[in-house]
Amino acid sequence: MISKKNRFGCFRSILFAALGGYITITKIANIGSVFSLFLMPFLVFQFWLSTFTYFHHRHTSIPGWKYTDDWNKVYGSLLTTAHIDYPAWIEWLTLNINWHLPHHVSSNVPWYNLRKCTFTLTKKYGDHLTYDEFGWKLWKEVTTSCHMYDKDNGFSQWPANKSR
Repeated sequence: MISKKNRFGCFRSILFAALGGYITITKIANIGSVFSLFLMPFLVFQFWLSTFTYFHHRHTSIPGWKYTDDWNKVYGSLLTTAHIDYPAWIEWLTLNINWHLPHHVSSNVPWYNLRKCTFTLTKKYGDHLTYDEFGWKLWKEVTTSCHMYDKDNGFSQWPANKSR
């Protein structure tokens, strides 16, 4: 049972949220449409996030998932993703979030330790990790080939990728 005090607080919160929504829609929207205030930033953010994380997970050189007994957390976390070096301005805008490998080990690594953690992982697993530099060649390679999965062979490109 909700006490009268809590009921009033809940009603007050709903009232202020509705009032804030009304003011936002009617007054602030005069500066720009709801589309430009809410939908466009959302779409830009989704494009940004989707674009730059896509290359980590769909790089043409990463192996696929295994169904064999030699699968382990290191394989699943580190070897099935790639580290992509992006231009410095992208790194600055995203607070190093594109230093992606530590995210697969622990999502609790703060942004300011992502580079340090990546270098530590590189020391231990460097020969097994996939690295690449972002550019139009990589963009074309990843987005124009079909990334197919075969249970016996892992990921393969179709048509076969001859540049790697």
